[in-house]
Amino acid sequence: MTHRALQAVDAIATALAARAELGASVFKHRTLSLSDADQELPAVCVRMGEDAATNRTLESFESQLDVFVALYATATTEEALAEALMELRAQSHIAVMANQTLGLSFVSQVIYGGAGEPDVSTEGGRIAGLLETTWIVDYEMNVTDPS
Repeated sequence: MTHRALQAVDAIATALAARAELGASVFKHRTLSLSDADQELPAVCVRMGEDAATNRTLESFESQLDVFVALYATATTEEALAEALMELRAQSHIAVMANQTLGLSFVSQVIYGGAGEPDVSTEGGRIAGLLETTWIVDYEMNVTDPS
């Protein structure tokens, strides 16, 4: 069985992919190989961050998993890029928060953890941007079995 942290990442990616209004391809654990030339943008990439134990009982661990959702878009102007990134941000927020337990019995809640500053590039003649958001997944796992 898959580790619960990876199940949470998968559930977030599934929620994003199911939201038609997102209008972007969804990838897991992929950022370095995305390509505008290969028509992969706009895109949303979901990847695992730090997983910190917050409490322990004799039978279980409580943990907080950071999940990063990277939003990629292209546009012809900086203003249009900002609008595209913010629309991706809004739609991804709606998708993740639609079920605050991600439909997983071991998840107690998903919390919005903020967004970074947009990273803008003009390489290749188009304006491209990245905006990364953070989600905190509170979950529990058995001491002897993390799946």
